[in-house]
Amino acid sequence: MRQIFAYLRLEQRSVFNPGMNFLSHYYLDRDRDDSWFFVGVSTPDLVSIFDRNVRLKKNKMPLIRENENSDAEISFYNGCLRHIEVDGIFHTSDFFKEETSIISKMLVDAYDKEEINRAFFIAHVAFELILDKILIQETPGLVESFYAHMEKFSLDQQLKMTEWVTKTSLPGYKGFLHKFISRKYLSHYTDWDHVVYVLKKILMGVGVKPIDFLHDRKFIDLMQEYEDGLSERCFYGFSQLNRQLLKI
Repeated sequence: MRQIFAYLRLEQRSVFNPGMNFLSHYYLDRDRDDSWFFVGVSTPDLVSIFDRNVRLKKNKMPLIRENENSDAEISFYNGCLRHIEVDGIFHTSDFFKEETSIISKMLVDAYDKEEINRAFFIAHVAFELILDKILIQETPGLVESFYAHMEKFSLDQQLKMTEWVTKTSLPGYKGFLHKFISRKYLSHYTDWDHVVYVLKKILMGVGVKPIDFLHDRKFIDLMQEYEDGLSERCFYGFSQLNRQLLKI
């Protein structure tokens, strides 16, 4: 993400909201044939990146009635709800707790307290970034199919839906969406430089210091070691998550 043309630029007013990442959300429901649903699934994270003051919450969303709202609105709305539902399950799951504990321990064991702060928060974000990285590498066509859904509708249509569900005017959001969709930022998640850059932006955005460890080769080696292990565990973790979601 050092190259502005290649990566998603987080605006100065925005702070990335750590949450289960775009491709992990998409992966769970990838067999559905409903593009508006997937635009909805992506929207809670997109609007929070665009403007940190905009947060989609279930109890703040507009009421929806099947006899009054269009099929597109219902699909989009249900996608937004699905995102919120999955985040709630994911962040309380054994999968999340176990994996973030592994990363936290690796960091605490490798660094002195003055070298690294808020190890659990760092582990939270790193886990989700690496999870998306693995999904791209292990699931051919995942990024392409994700963007195919996002490209199906005009930016005006997506802006209208997003302003409706957030109950907020979003000047500039259409340009933000254009960059996100046209430049295929998520395809860069296979690049460790990109992963580290995103992590750096997040930590800077929430005031975590120091961050010098991010430029340490030891940190990359640790994360690559962790990635090797997660590659063997992640699909079992997703199957557990799916079982929990089916119970709702």
